[in-house]
Amino acid sequence: MTEAWIDYEAVYRALPGMVALLTPDLVYADVNAAFLRGTGRSRESIVGRYLFDVFPENPDDPEAGARVCCTPRCCGSCPPVSATPWPYSATTSRRRSTPDCGRSATGAR
Repeated sequence: MTEAWIDYEAVYRALPGMVALLTPDLVYADVNAAFLRGTGRSRESIVGRYLFDVFPENPDDPEAGARVCCTPRCCGSCPPVSATPWPYSATTSRRRSTPDCGRSATGAR
């Protein structure tokens, strides 16, 4: 018996739920069609960009993305996703930045 070939990229892109693949540095590596429909954005406006540059904490404040504190190397309020090889699933939520963290979105002080 031979093993059937599965086009995992086609399966991923056709999943009915919103799915985004992020690098350990929170840069979008890919998103599926449901994610694009749900966010109303194009693939080109998301892939290759930092999470909080695409979706800043406060879209009405151009500096909001630079103040977001939600990386594992920052204040530790997010799960250490980059520390494990396993997938992480999170629900969509708005998170306020931590004012005493003192780090920029890239982790620099």
